[in-house]
Amino acid sequence: INRSFFSDNIPLREDRGNYLFDIRDNSIARWLLSYGLCENKSKCGCYLPDIPDEYKIPFLCGLMDSDGGIYYQNNKTGLHVKWYGHETYMNQVFEMVKSLGFNPWLNVRKTDNLYCVCVSRQEQVKRLLERIYKETPVYLKRKYERYKEFYKGI
Repeated sequence: INRSFFSDNIPLREDRGNYLFDIRDNSIARWLLSYGLCENKSKCGCYLPDIPDEYKIPFLCGLMDSDGGIYYQNNKTGLHVKWYGHETYMNQVFEMVKSLGFNPWLNVRKTDNLYCVCVSRQEQVKRLLERIYKETPVYLKRKYERYKEFYKGI
């Protein structure tokens, strides 16, 4: 979605290439909530639908782009792929990543009870990101650029 998708009278804020807007109409908000949208999405519990195998990698890419990322290790000698969210669906994401042949770990931040699934073994990070960017047609360019930049000399 880009700016041309919205009419000029909808106030948008831009943040790192993403457009944000507020919904102030209660009837629209209730309608969206009826379809499963929830306020403060990282902290509300929900269950993932049954995702067919052929869509698991694109799903993980979308989740990485929205609620996770590609992070440098402290000394910039490697990368981590992380996803963040509520315990309910992070446990399912953990199992999904395992089912694809990776060895993730699951951690919880004590400050806000936010769960994190992480792939950190470098051979697995590379293999996961290769699959993500080969099998997913739509992704955030800035995260893809971090992946390309890190692996360009390898």
